[in-house]
Amino acid sequence: MWRRFPEVISFDNAYNTNRFKLPLFQVTGQTCLGTVFNAAFELIDNERFEGFQFLTNSVRTLLDRYSIRNPDVIITDFNDQMQKALGVEFQDAQQQLCIHHINSNVRLQLSTPM
Repeated sequence: MWRRFPEVISFDNAYNTNRFKLPLFQVTGQTCLGTVFNAAFELIDNERFEGFQFLTNSVRTLLDRYSIRNPDVIITDFNDQMQKALGVEFQDAQQQLCIHHINSNVRLQLSTPM
């Protein structure tokens, strides 16, 4: 699936999903029909630049090993360390923020008294 639909991939962390209590780094792709497929998973022990650099390098290795084209667009949350690591590893990819995370942040800001 990843080789067939490499254009848009999402990088995100899921929390409290495993017995190790470590964030689960997920890479997902999207088909031409809008369906989502899982491309890669990794457990991480930190959310610093170095940790994300290791993860993005691992994804790059997978792309190279299986002759998958680099993504045109990468969707992430607001994690600046992840965005920085992606900028180093995937320089030509356009980074976009996930609409779910944008909407969650807007709702949070609207519910906060001024």
